[in-house]
Amino acid sequence: MQQTNARRALALVGALVGALVVSNAGAQSAAPTAPPRVGSRTGQQAWSAVCANCHMPRTVGGRVRAPTGPRLENKRTPEAEMRNVIRNGHGTMRPIPAARLADSELAPLIAYLRTFNAVR
Repeated sequence: MQQTNARRALALVGALVGALVVSNAGAQSAAPTAPPRVGSRTGQQAWSAVCANCHMPRTVGGRVRAPTGPRLENKRTPEAEMRNVIRNGHGTMRPIPAARLADSELAPLIAYLRTFNAVR
């Protein structure tokens, strides 16, 4: 009788674990949200996707790396000059083509840059 109770308990535990695995697998199989497409990003999304990697510090292998481009906070660059630098490059910065940053995203990006005084 003791063996029968142990078998029942084991079967119950197995069924519960199986149910949890199936339930958890279903929760994890939800597709991650795709990043916004070029041309449909907000200024902040465009900044994060195109600019921040070079203009903000980043963590690589557990170590914080300095930005490769200049920090833009409080630079107060004239808007026309900023647009020119974005499209045509300057110094070590390569031009950013419309395939990476759509013309329709340029105005929202400039507006976002104004939030930290990068553009005047």
